[in-house]
Amino acid sequence: MDKVSAVTTIQTTKKYNMQTKLFFLLLLLSNVVLAQTTDHKIIPGSKCSIIPPENFVPATTFSGFQNNESGASIMVTELPAPLASVITGFTAEALKGRGLTLISKETVDFNQAKATFIKLSQPANGITYLKQILIFGDSKKTVMVNGIYPEVSKNIEEKIKASLFSVVWNEKQDDNPLEAAKFKIDPTGTEFRFTKYL
Repeated sequence: MDKVSAVTTIQTTKKYNMQTKLFFLLLLLSNVVLAQTTDHKIIPGSKCSIIPPENFVPATTFSGFQNNESGASIMVTELPAPLASVITGFTAEALKGRGLTLISKETVDFNQAKATFIKLSQPANGITYLKQILIFGDSKKTVMVNGIYPEVSKNIEEKIKASLFSVVWNEKQDDNPLEAAKFKIDPTGTEFRFTKYL
């Protein structure tokens, strides 16, 4: 094999390897997109969609869904903070200082990656509430999907958990939080500027 043929063979091999990698990347991305079904409902003010449990309706005071009869809700919060730093704050001691009791904390498989699934309890106004929180993200962002329900409505626990694990995060989705609000804010003529995060 002469020099020219050898160079051509190497270039062809590199091109083939690049095309193969691109194919598998597109295949992976299509799986993520296909994870979203027609049953998914967009959560206004976020980049998430979810399959809400039966009888849950879009919330009017936060990004998520609520069941007015049981007093249960599913809320999505997106933070511009690294996942690792957020997770470290969920210790039994830190939560106890905020009136919360840690029931369990585990690493779970979620959308071809790892996430943290936490169960908590919290008394409020004479009622004990249970919370399930699915936390995922990366080095730049953290997404917390929080299912909250009175302990007396524990029968909906598995339905809420299934809903939490149905969440899909879409980078291209419009996350204008004013879409989730029933009011508008006009900062014109002030020194305030609009910010998305709590």
